[in-house]
Parts: sequence; structure tokens; C-alpha cells
Amino acid sequence: MNKSILTLLLLSITTIVQASSEFPVCEFTQKYLSKDLKLKIECQDKYLLYCQDSELNRKNGCAENTRSSSTKSPSDLKIAGFNLYNLGMEQDMKGNKLTALKNFQILAQVISQFDLVAAIELKHQAKEDFVFNQALQNNPKADLHYRVPAYLQVLKYLQKIDSSWTLILSSDLFSTNADDTLNNELSGYFFRKDKVNLAQTEYCKTWACAVASDEFQAEVARKPFLASFKSGKLDFTMAAVHFRFRFPYIRNGKEEQINEELYLPMNDVYDFSKHTGYRFNTKVKSQREQQYETHSRFSEVKSVVNFLGKMIAKSKRKDVLLYGDFNLMAPAIDEPLPKKKKDADLAQAFKKAWFDSNGVLQNFKNATPYINAPSTLGKNELNNPFDHFVFSKQGSLKKCDTENANVYNFTNRDIFLQGDEMIRDIDVESFKQELMQEMKFEKGKYVPRYSKGKIGFLVQGLKTKVLESYQQGTLTVYQELISDHLPVFMDCKTK
Repeated sequence: MNKSILTLLLLSITTIVQASSEFPVCEFTQKYLSKDLKLKIECQDKYLLYCQDSELNRKNGCAENTRSSSTKSPSDLKIAGFNLYNLGMEQDMKGNKLTALKNFQILAQVISQFDLVAAIELKHQAKEDFVFNQALQNNPKADLHYRVPAYLQVLKYLQKIDSSWTLILSSDLFSTNADDTLNNELSGYFFRKDKVNLAQTEYCKTWACAVASDEFQAEVARKPFLASFKSGKLDFTMAAVHFRFRFPYIRNGKEEQINEELYLPMNDVYDFSKHTGYRFNTKVKSQREQQYETHSRFSEVKSVVNFLGKMIAKSKRKDVLLYGDFNLMAPAIDEPLPKKKKDADLAQAFKKAWFDSNGVLQNFKNATPYINAPSTLGKNELNNPFDHFVFSKQGSLKKCDTENANVYNFTNRDIFLQGDEMIRDIDVESFKQELMQEMKFEKGKYVPRYSKGKIGFLVQGLKTKVLESYQQGTLTVYQELISDHLPVFMDCKTK
């Protein structure tokens, strides 16, 4: 094929991948990487499914129950929700690297503490990686290997711990606003097939799907990804969603201005200030932006909950568990208010938003937010309580232990012993050699992927952000290697 035509083809395919779907990446992986990765891969329009390439999975598919009828079900299931912080594409909207030092093996060790993990902020395979794989397929070179999507690298490390680990992944990216490219994220569920199995999700008419955009009255930046699971008598649908961090905006030069076309319909769904009586000082820029953020986030919560309420009403499966990084605190109804009046007023307004009969959970009958422990990582301490489970303790979910639900603090070296050992084993020279061996395809030939300057920059980053941070006892090492969020988790009885 003419190289110029090939280049145009690759760019057009990549544009599709970047703009709307991870499906082409799944198809390429299925065709060219599955044998080396030892994965059974199913690429469907509504979901992508990856499991171990075993005889049973080849025969029946990844969703087939791995337990025989005589095998006892586990007595409980450890369920978690985890924001994996930019797992994959590694760059922000300006092209700056965000997670170049992420360690997939250590991340997998965190996930392996649980049996079912709703994972958000997974990124689609980067354009340069997809283009490289296409080029390598057309221009084979014996000493080079295809680049594996980050979520599959994590899965392979999980399967070294337990071969039953499986991943069901959304395929839709839901690009809406050209300025809002960081909202292009995937969600998925890592789960142990020997402890929990997929069940048909009635809304999806298959195992899993992302909620359609037209289900919402106003903008929801990243749509919930639904899947249903069964383990013993535990039978429920789970919804995973990353609620917006930035308010909807448009760029005017260097300024970010509110996008009223998106924002005003959000206020029609839920107006935080109108409902709670709390007033932001909109003459101050930071307060004005806080108002935009708070209104739009709570509006998204209300929109998602309204959908879940409608879905439950039409479904035979009434037990629904919502996990999200809400970017909002969710104080307990009986939690004492802060001493400062300004902080107390806002905390009281949040309680009204969550717990009033006509608040954001109005249409999710008897649902309550659980876990309000600090779950984001600052440099020296844990910060914002943004990650929560929201559900009604009824049906099979009534046996979930919400009293002991908490964050899994992987920054505590006594709690996360395996990760602590791995961090101490990190070798700078090995990291440098790996970078030096990476190649890219440029102008018809393979050349080093990174310049000497770039390699030096990344090696220095490893020294300062990982090794020095570890020695100094700061949390930067965990942000870089694992995530800037802790998982939230709880145990649920299955009998």
C-alpha cells in the first residue's frame, strides 16, 4: 500500500478512536495481540470483554460461570469503587504528561484486595500508541512489540495473582464539548469470575452498557456504565460514573466562561442555591466558579438518580448500587457541623441537597450516600471526601456492611505491605533502559521514541516524585505510581 495512503488511513482510524469509541482498539487487540496476551476478547457495540484464554472461556465466552454447581459460593463479596486517575492516555488537553510514572503492577495489587471493582477514569489508548500498532502490523520488526492498552496491562498483572480476573469495559467516550476533552473517559469493572459472575442487565438487553445520552434532561459529561452481577444470593446492578470536575465552559481566549447552553438546563434539573437557600458571593471569581461547579455536579447527580429510579421501576432487578467520584462531599445526616459559620452554612446546605425529601436522591427510593472519609491524595495528607457508594439497603444489598465501609488507604505502609515492598524495589537504571528501548515509526522507519532530554526528564521525575517522595514520607509517590484517589469498599454477604 502507498505510504501516504496508509498514513491517511491511520489518521482517519485514529480520529474515530479518539472521538467516539474504543471499539477499533478492541478489534485490533483481538486480531493481533490476543494470542500473546493469552486473552479471550469479545468486542461488542455496548461493551468490551476481556478474560483469560482458557478452554471454558473459549467454548462459552467470558461471561460464562466458572464455578460448577457443586462449588460453594463465597460467604461475602468485597466490592470496591476506584478512580484510577488517568489510566492510559497519560496526557491532559494540552498534551502534558500526567501519569507517565504509573506502575501497573502496583496498581493491580491494590485492585486485587477486592473481588469486584468499579473502575473509572480509564483512558482510551493514546493516538500515538494506536498509530504505532498499525504501523508495526504493516511494517513488522522482530525485536518490537505492540503497545498494550493500559487497562489490559493492569488486567494481565491481576491474572498473575488470580487467573479468573476479568474486565468488562465501556466502549463509548461521549465527546460532547470540544473544550472538555478530559471528559473522554472509559469506565469498567474488574472482577474475579470465581467469586462473582455477570448477569443480564435489563436496560442494556445484554451484559452491560453505557446509559444513552437522551435519557438525561440536561448534560451529563460522562455517562454511567451499567453491569449486573450475581454471587450466591447477592444479585444487583451496578452503575459507575465519574461526575464532572469542571463546570461546563467555553473558551474566550485564555478565559473560561460559563457555557450557558449546557449550564442553564442543568439548573432546571436541580438548582442547589434555590433548593438549599445557600448563596454564593458571585462577585468573587472563586465563589462564582464554586457556584457553577456545585450546581452542575449536583445536577448531574440528580440526572443520574432520576434515570436509576426510572430503570428500577421498569426492571425486575430492584437492587442497584451507584459508585462514583462525585467531586462532592456527602456528609452523614447526623454529622456535626463545622464551627465556622461559613463552613457550617455550606455543610448544612449539602445535607439538605442529599437528604431532603425533594433533594437530589428524591427518585432513588430510600437511597443513602455511604463513606465520607477523605479519599483524595494531597502532597502531605488525605483530602476531599469525594468517593461514595449510594444505594438503598433493601433486597440482597441489605446485607452489605455499611458500618465498616471505608477507604482502602494504600498510602499506609502497614496496610499495603505488598505495594510497599514493590516501591522499595524500583530501579532507576531499569526504568531508563526501558525508555531507551522504546521506538516509534516515523517517515518510514523506526526511531527512538524519546529524545535523550525526554528520557532525562522522566528519569529525574522517577527520582524526585517517587524515590525521594518515598524517603521523605510524602504522598506524591502514591499519586504517581497508583492514583490520586483511594478506593472505597465494603463487604456484602452472599448467603
